[in-house]
Amino acid sequence: MVYGEINLMSKKSYKDWTHIDLIALLNLYDISYSTSGKNIGSGYFGIETCPFCEAPGNHFGVRYDSNVGTCFICGETASAPRIVKEITNEPWNKVYELLNEFSDGDRYVPTPPSPGDEVLLPDGVDNNLLSNKSSEYLLDRKFSPEEIQKKYKIQSTGANCYLEMDDNKWDFSYRIITPIIMERRLVAYSGRTFIDHDIKYMNSPTEACIIPPASCLYNIDTVKDKAIFVEGVTDVWRMGRESVGMMGIKFTSQQIAYIGSKNLKEAYIMFDEGAEDQARKLAVALSSVVNKVNVIFLEGKGDPGDLRDENALRIKYDLLGRI
Repeated sequence: MVYGEINLMSKKSYKDWTHIDLIALLNLYDISYSTSGKNIGSGYFGIETCPFCEAPGNHFGVRYDSNVGTCFICGETASAPRIVKEITNEPWNKVYELLNEFSDGDRYVPTPPSPGDEVLLPDGVDNNLLSNKSSEYLLDRKFSPEEIQKKYKIQSTGANCYLEMDDNKWDFSYRIITPIIMERRLVAYSGRTFIDHDIKYMNSPTEACIIPPASCLYNIDTVKDKAIFVEGVTDVWRMGRESVGMMGIKFTSQQIAYIGSKNLKEAYIMFDEGAEDQARKLAVALSSVVNKVNVIFLEGKGDPGDLRDENALRIKYDLLGRI
């Protein structure tokens, strides 16, 4: 058997660091940051130089609402204490003094953008077409470009493909655009680069879609009474019908509520290797709306999207009793 199960674990308590005014602290230490511009997503500010890998260009994005930062170059994720420790190089006792000093609850948190009434695609999307380079990327991943395009209505972009709204501009050049359908309606989309790029995935901005991508459930319309929950779109492409992409390893209350409305009998969570803790957290949340929940991990294959088709079908049959 190429997979195993992980027992559910109880939720761990954690310290609430959401009220730290990190921007004021950055100003104190003269650390450069940006609140808008290239590589700055909605609801984030970017620290100019990553505290962990020292990559420039505002690639270390910090969420205003949680004070959790992630670098899109090295992949390091950190909450407020580790961020402060790295950028100040102070001893831990000083770090916690700073956290207490800048925890007054008066920090600026911008109002998040609201979803729109329709989905706005970037200019330059090749309707119903895949470029040679995007097809080569799919072939390298052991996908059939023709089959994936037919099933999932994907499209590709070339150079100079942008979405412009108000004063914001998003670069969707050289990406495979994957529509996200819920209730048979286009609600958002995801863009996966098929060339070397610092940012692999770029979802439609909230104001350009009907449902924020973070709250979407990719491929949910194919689910009946059982489902396999995976991280992203390529995992869904490999597993096929009755697999659902969570659009990452984090989840929202809206996703859990929507899954609850499907009245599932069984749910299986199969995240990439290294995301076992997040899979457990999702399992705990789903256990409130689904009777049977199991976390699955792959032995020797960290990414469901990298499975061979025959192995994916075998796992699917073992879990769901059908393919």
